[in-house]
Amino acid sequence: MNYFFIMAISTKILQFFIIQTIIIVCILIQLHIPILNFNIYQLPVVLKNYLTQTDVLKEKLMVSEVVKANNPLIIAHRGFSAQAPENTIAAFDAAIKSGVPFIELDVTLTKDGELIIIHDDTLDRTTNGKGLVSEFTLEELKKLDAGEWFCREFKGEQLPTLSEVLDRYGNKIAINIEIKSQNDPDTPIVDKVVEMVKNKKLESAVV
Repeated sequence: MNYFFIMAISTKILQFFIIQTIIIVCILIQLHIPILNFNIYQLPVVLKNYLTQTDVLKEKLMVSEVVKANNPLIIAHRGFSAQAPENTIAAFDAAIKSGVPFIELDVTLTKDGELIIIHDDTLDRTTNGKGLVSEFTLEELKKLDAGEWFCREFKGEQLPTLSEVLDRYGNKIAINIEIKSQNDPDTPIVDKVVEMVKNKKLESAVV
C-alpha cells in the first residue's frame, strides 16, 4: 500500500516539474533566449522581464509605462554591445536575456532605399566590408559579416534591417530608434521609418 502511495506522489511531483519545464521553455522561446545557453540562475530576471512585457504592459507595449516601471531606466545601447557585436540580432537577444526593458539602435538607408541597422556611415569598423553604407544595396550588405570583428563566436552575423528587428521584438521590448542620416533627399529616411512603425502598429512601443 505504501509503495503505491509513494509511486502516486512521485508521479504527481514529476508531472509538476515537467509542466514547469514546459512553461519555462515557452517563455524562453517567446523572449528569443537560446535554450541551450540558459542558466537557471537567470530565471528570476527572465521571469521579471516576461511579466513586465505581459502583465504590466498588457496587449500593447507602451513606452510611457516602461519608463514609469523602471527607475532608473536602463537602455541597452546598440543592444548588449559589451557582450555581442553592436546593432545585431545577437546583441538585441542578449539585451532581452539580461532583462533590460529598452534597446537602442541606429538606422540608415542603403543604396536601394532600404532601412538597415548600423551605427557608422561606413562599413569598415563593424563589418568585413569597406566603403559607405549608402553605396551598397541591401542584398550586397546582407552578404557581409557583422560579427567576427567582435569575436569569432559571432562569425556570420548579418546586418539586420529595421523591419526584421521590429518584427522580432515589437511589443516585446521598448525600442529607441536613432536615425543616422538623411542621404536620400527624394525619400527622407524619417518618413520611411515613421511609415514602417505605423504600418506595423508599433507607435506606442517605439521612440
